[in-house]
Amino acid sequence: MIKEATLNSVGMVDLPENWVNNWHHLSGVSDGHLLKIFIYGVESRKLLINTPVNLFTPAKWMTGQNEEFPGQRIFNGMIDHFKIFAEPLNSSKIKQ
Repeated sequence: MIKEATLNSVGMVDLPENWVNNWHHLSGVSDGHLLKIFIYGVESRKLLINTPVNLFTPAKWMTGQNEEFPGQRIFNGMIDHFKIFAEPLNSSKIKQ
């Protein structure tokens, strides 16, 4: 699970020129030490995590919004083929 606050810590990434009104393959991966953002299986940004992240939380897992901020931080778009994996994936696995 990658929380919005954590993604904000990564900063901005360069988006494809055809970003608006097109489908794109985005992936966020964390192994507890690094947080990586991939676009089409290519690493676009990474952040070293100085303190181990506990991904176990009483908050509900939500897609497109954040339980901590009801009515705010709502994704205005469409999501297709959403998956969560038990282990961090590398670039070649993401591209499959």
